[in-house]
Parts: sequence; structure tokens; C-alpha cells
Amino acid sequence: MGKDVLKVLYVDDDEDDYIIIRDLLSDVHGFRYEVEWAAAYDAALEAMGRNHHDIYLFDYRLGERNGLELLREAVAGGCKVPVILLTGQGDHEVDMEAMEAGASDFLVKGRIETPLLERSIRYAIDRKRIEQKLRVQRDMAQQYLDVAGVMLAALDPNQNVTLINKKGCQILGHEENEILGKNWFDHFVPERTRNQARALFKKLMEREAEPAEKYESPVLTKTGEERTIAWNNTILKDEAGRIIGMLRSGEDVTLRVQAEAMLKQKHEEMLKKHGELIETSRQIEIAKNEWEETFNCVKEIIILADHEGKIRKCNKPLTDITGKTYDALQNKNWKEVLTGHEFSVSKFIGHGMELLHKPTNKWFLLKYYPFRRVNGDGTGTVIIIQETTEIRQSAMEPDKQTA
Repeated sequence: MGKDVLKVLYVDDDEDDYIIIRDLLSDVHGFRYEVEWAAAYDAALEAMGRNHHDIYLFDYRLGERNGLELLREAVAGGCKVPVILLTGQGDHEVDMEAMEAGASDFLVKGRIETPLLERSIRYAIDRKRIEQKLRVQRDMAQQYLDVAGVMLAALDPNQNVTLINKKGCQILGHEENEILGKNWFDHFVPERTRNQARALFKKLMEREAEPAEKYESPVLTKTGEERTIAWNNTILKDEAGRIIGMLRSGEDVTLRVQAEAMLKQKHEEMLKKHGELIETSRQIEIAKNEWEETFNCVKEIIILADHEGKIRKCNKPLTDITGKTYDALQNKNWKEVLTGHEFSVSKFIGHGMELLHKPTNKWFLLKYYPFRRVNGDGTGTVIIIQETTEIRQSAMEPDKQTA
């Protein structure tokens, strides 16, 4: 557990039970336990407020109130310390309620021996430490997701939303808590396309179809407006190869679609595209793998550079266009990498620039966004490079038709 002395807060209105627990823990070899006793509900809250303990042991019966109420109040107050509830024999329903409320374990009074108590405490502390580590990783992944300028959404096999980034919330017009857990097709797909979209999703989950490389379909916003999204879908699998859901990367192309319709009638240029991207997932040891899988599945070149401009992360499109391995690009200055592979600046556009790749004669739009690491340790820049060759050609088409 990483400490020679573990501080325990024991909450029970019976001093004899406190002495029993204290004596049981004194028999543990290899660790020393300091047990503080709180005899009442309010005294327990005051002791917990000092945040000096490694674990809490709550007796269920605490006079007029009970340990389950204390547990719920502690969790609601943001308690980060693991809690073990001590119950009476035959209190199975209370045991289950305790686990649902956030207890790390429950023990039946009268059956507690030193090895069982020590093992329960050790497992509870280790489990809480792992949960906190996963939470930090999940928060970091979510920050990367929120930098992306496209919608990122993950669905489980039951069609429910398990992840949505900031751009997705903006497009749909909902807060994150109004989206997570909801059925995607029931709430965010227009009724006219709902059955067809749901049927295709089911086929993908049952391996009866392969995801299209890119396609467009509408989403339904909170105000009832439809927005056209250009989707890239990736099937998510666990280590055993079982399908566990789908990750959707979607760019809002509503303006572009409207512009194309107007070009047919008035020969006017009306095309606008938005593009940026970053991603990663989900529960997490898997969160990092999902983030890297998403990072490499997009078409855009994405570079994460530190404050000196050195490449810390990049995705596969950069290695493809430069012919360099991922390791060979690490710690290289991103501007020098682009210049060395014949990217030249055509013009500057706001927080970005238009680039020409001379070997392929392809055009790109480069945008960059500053970010700060989740732990506040340093700053950096996200560079997103999107190919715009087709957009430039589309923009020139009205001039050709006029001529």
C-alpha cells in the first residue's frame, strides 16, 4: 500500500466495538494502524473534514441516523477516501445499497478477523488509487477531445452515447449531461432517417456490414434544426476482438451542402468547411489506446508540439507524407519538418496559414491552437493540417462556368 502507517477513522456509537477493531488491526504485521474513533454522526463529519485519514470504517447503526446516510453524504461532498461499511448478519439489502452508494466493501460484524479486515482495507485503498489514476487519464483524454474542431461521439452496442466532446455538444445544442447515456438514434437523429440509420448500426455491431469510409447524414439539434455531418466511423473492439461500440468523428458540413445547392441555381460560391481533430476513449487502461486509435484514423495531419516547437506526438498521416517513422519525428521542430519536406507557405489566414506541398501539388490549411497540459506542467501547441485541394477546385468552378 506504500505507507508504514495507515490512518483509520472508525465511526461507531459503541466503544467496545471500537476497541475490538483497534485490537484486530494491532495484530497486523508489516503495517501500523492509527485508529481514530468517532462516536457520532456529526463527529464523523468533522473528522472527515480534516482529510487526514487513509480509510473510513462506518458502522451501519449510528443512533438516529446510520452509516449508509453518512456514506451518501460523504460521496456527495466529493469524498476521495475509500469507505468500508460494517453491517449486521442478514443485512444483504443494506450491503447492496452500500456498494451502489459508493462503498469499497462491506463486512459483517461478528465475523471480522484480522486477516479479513486487513485484506479488505488493503484492497479498498488499492482500488481507490487505481480509480483516481484512471480518472486523471480520462480527464486528460477529454481535454484532447475538446481541442478538436469536429464532433467526436462514442456509442455502445445498445446505441447509447458513452462519450461526446465539446464540439459535439455545441453542434447538438445540448449540455454534456443531456447527451451521455441517451439513445443516439432516438434523440439525435431526425425521424425521417432514424430507422435506416439504426438498422445500419445494428448490422455494423453484428459484423454484417463494414463502416463506410466517409458519408454524410443529418443530426437533430435541441432546437429541432437539422445539421449535415460528414462522418468517419471506427468500430471499437476489446482485446479479445469483441465489438464494444463505435467511435464517430463528424465534421459539420451544413454550410457546404447549402452552398452546393445554391451553386446549381445561381452559380455563386458558397462553400465553407470546418476541420480539426483529436481523440481518445474510454475507460482507461483502454482510454489511451482509444485515443491513439482515433488519432491515427483521421485524414488530417495532427501534431502536438511543446513550447519549443518540438514534436511530442503526431499521427500516421504525418509519417505517411514525410516517409519518416514516428520515432524519427519525435523532438524535431515541426516547422523544420514541414519545410524540409517541401511544404511552402502561400499565405497567412488568421491563426493559420495556407500551404502548398510541392511534390504532390496538393493544398493544405494549417491551423494551430495553444493548450496547457491537464496537470499544468507546461504549454504546447496543437497543429492541424487539412487538405483543401478539392475545396480550392470547387471554388474555381463558378469562374470556369462563367467563362
